[in-house]
This record gives sequence, structure tokens and C-alpha cells, in this order.
Amino acid sequence: GKSVIAVLHDLGLACRYSDMMMLLANATIYNSGTPKMLIENGDMEKVFDVECSIWEKGVSKEYLFTPKR
Repeated sequence: GKSVIAVLHDLGLACRYSDMMMLLANATIYNSGTPKMLIENGDMEKVFDVECSIWEKGVSKEYLFTPKR
């Protein structure tokens, strides 16, 4: 198989095109997993201080992020 390592600051794009993600906080690995897992367990909200939701329609998914401030 092939792998790509990318650094993305747009959470929606990162979730849409990644099978697996690694969250970094304070220069350390906070957690890693699928975008869905990281949203559902609350890690995205904790690390980025955003409200997260997944909108699914058929086979397509949209990941929505709203700042809490």
C-alpha cells in the first residue's frame, strides 16, 4: 500500500480526505484514529475548541466545525 503524510489546518478537508488522523496538542500526540472516532469521542472539540458534527447523505459525509467562542 501507499501512504501520504500531510499537514492540514482546515479540519473539514482533513476529515474528508483522511482515513486516519493524528491530533497534536502542545507539541505531543494527543490521539489518533479515524475522523469519525475523533469527533465522536470528543477529542476534536477538546483540542481545537470547536463544536463538531457529521452530516451524512448516502455514501458522502460532510464534517462541520463551529468555533465555540
